[in-house]
Amino acid sequence: MGVFIIIEKIGQVVSLINSSKKDWFTLRPELVNILGTDSCKDLLNDFETQLGSFPQKKLPHYSMVFYLALVILQPHDKLGNLALEVKHKESYRMMKTGLRIFLSSKSERLKYEVELTADRYRNKYEFIDFFSGYILDYEMDMREYLLLFELIYNEDRQSFCDLLALDRQNVIFLCLLLNGRISFHNDELIPFLNSEDLLKANGAFFYIMNDFSYWVRKLNHEESEENEKGLQQKIIAIREILEKLPQERRLHLILNYILVEKSYPSYFADELKSSRISTVVTELECKELDNLFKLKDIYKVLEILRKTEVEQIFALNFTEWVKENANPYIWERCEPAVKHVMKLLSHDVKDNMLRQLDEYNHTLHISTFDQQVRQNIFRREEIKSKIIATCLSEKLR
Repeated sequence: MGVFIIIEKIGQVVSLINSSKKDWFTLRPELVNILGTDSCKDLLNDFETQLGSFPQKKLPHYSMVFYLALVILQPHDKLGNLALEVKHKESYRMMKTGLRIFLSSKSERLKYEVELTADRYRNKYEFIDFFSGYILDYEMDMREYLLLFELIYNEDRQSFCDLLALDRQNVIFLCLLLNGRISFHNDELIPFLNSEDLLKANGAFFYIMNDFSYWVRKLNHEESEENEKGLQQKIIAIREILEKLPQERRLHLILNYILVEKSYPSYFADELKSSRISTVVTELECKELDNLFKLKDIYKVLEILRKTEVEQIFALNFTEWVKENANPYIWERCEPAVKHVMKLLSHDVKDNMLRQLDEYNHTLHISTFDQQVRQNIFRREEIKSKIIATCLSEKLR
């Protein structure tokens, strides 16, 4: 097959992959029509003999597209066999160069763009938890790329991890980390846990904590020596890997986890207590504290760490929420949790917060005159007054 014919066929493969709305496995017949055979070995050998004829600057691009076609054609349970075939091929090396370009998004023509909502979440662990419920949707769009990574995983785990670290969009990274098809060793996760990219760090932590959640569920379902042993072994493994991280990164991950999840290892509480309070405060202040649904969860930290600095974070942000964002529907859902937090506050912090709310209450436009003349303002400020009255009633408890 001539080089120009191969280039033309690769162009057809690109068009097929980019335009197809079908499931990835339905592309096989169309790929066979384009490439002329479904024999990956024949296609690979033919492509390899033509490498010297390609424009060298485009070789990584062509190679990556060619390998995308190969992994779609190859039965999934035979990817290991294909890995043995490609191991020493020049085209395989070129494909990984193309994949590096693709993942880094530095090329206008060879990159992928998937819109994530991660920017809406300051607690990236919370986003990962949300994303985990939608993996199948993203996998359908990215399946051929995930298969390509699985091929590399079968050939060389280190190359697989190195390439995964380059994924700036993080969709491929998160799908491969969370879809359950690939197992990661603890040591392989350390670079991700230490990554400056907090989505990668929290994604790797989510992967680690999945087993903890599994054993907690098993133990809750059936208390047995086996389940208790399994849980304790997992906690030991979690502690061992976290102790290889800088303390500030440990705190970041642990605090994110505690704010989202219901159960956590007691070691997490010990770690929180041993951390510098200034670091804890900095981490908390990075969260969505103007959102009462998120702010109320600070009780989980207060139950571990009775510190004035943490109490003041709640007092300041709750007061601000009442002034700026008070909403009757949000308050109805959060009121019990807010009352619980107030019970955890020290007398001085609680008293100061309530005094400020009481002073603010006296400035509200909630008189009979306001009700008759400034109805919109009255309705908006009446709910603030009701919330404040509820909080003031807690002072006596």
